[in-house]
Amino acid sequence: NDSGLELSGSQAVSHEWLSSYLNGNGSLMCVLTVIMWLFTVLKEISSILSFWRAFCLLPRHKRTVLSVEGNSFDSISNIRYLVVMITTFCRFVVVASLGYAGTAWLTNTVSVTDLILNAVALEFILCVDELIFEALAPHRLKAVVVNFGSNPMPLPPVHDWKGVDYESISLFITLIIITVSVWQLMVI
Repeated sequence: NDSGLELSGSQAVSHEWLSSYLNGNGSLMCVLTVIMWLFTVLKEISSILSFWRAFCLLPRHKRTVLSVEGNSFDSISNIRYLVVMITTFCRFVVVASLGYAGTAWLTNTVSVTDLILNAVALEFILCVDELIFEALAPHRLKAVVVNFGSNPMPLPPVHDWKGVDYESISLFITLIIITVSVWQLMVI
């Protein structure tokens, strides 16, 4: 029983997989997958920032008051405001961490099939909270959330450069920097 022979056989198979991945379209597919993953993460971050901006505009009082119809806020208590702000910050940290860990995971995948499977798994992880909310939240809470997003609230002035707001510009620049960094790490 020579275990070295068995080990060298598995190393040869791993080397063959890696060579076919790097010599084929594997690295290009990896970069494209990472870009799509980062688009998903940036979409979620943009959603968090939009929610945060809209939520900051809600009037605060000692008690939370729902409108007469019961499906939108007239005001929110300071404690609820604090809880929502902490939850929103935690959501941001989780999404940013998932973005980083997901990018690292995708760049360390050496099979194109596994690359696609891992990308789908990451998207599923990012969507679990929405799935749970849709399945288990009471109807009244769903109506409040839907109306909160559709209520015409005066938004703070958006600063822009030639018609493009700074948030979109900064997210796009972040995407380019991360993509170039990932490409450089793969090439080196």
